Amino acid sequence: MLSSAAIQMSNAPEFSYPLQLPETTLGDLARQIKQALGIDTIRLIGNLDAKVSTVGFVGHLLPNQDTNWSTNDQVIASWDCDVVIPGEIVEWTLPLYIRDAAMLGKNKGMILPGHFLLEEAGLRWAAEWLRLLVSAELPITFISAGDLFRYL
Repeated sequence: MLSSAAIQMSNAPEFSYPLQLPETTLGDLARQIKQALGIDTIRLIGNLDAKVSTVGFVGHLLPNQDTNWSTNDQVIASWDCDVVIPGEIVEWTLPLYIRDAAMLGKNKGMILPGHFLLEEAGLRWAAEWLRLLVSAELPITFISAGDLFRYL
């Protein structure tokens, strides 16, 4: 996704967690990701004007097997980042912490492209990578499924 979004990493070429980006606003980062992924809408939590520079890709924010809440390590990890970009969430867990922090004036946000749209960026890359590994006689084409949802 980083390559798709053409995000300029200030600590490139090495990837670290959290990802350090040049300072921008939450709204501008969300717009950049939205445009790079070629999607019409994107969900986010937080103040659009919040200054952000650290981003955490946190995979699946699903409840712990023993509770209906995010695990403590997910909550703690989110505080190391200005912005969390999860693959998917349960809406009554970590997003509430992010919203509350933003309402208290902290520069915290969550950008939610959506599970499948976020994975499509990786699948585009995988198609190009596979082309390098196989004979040209075997065509490899990425076909976007697009957004699963429709919005009114």
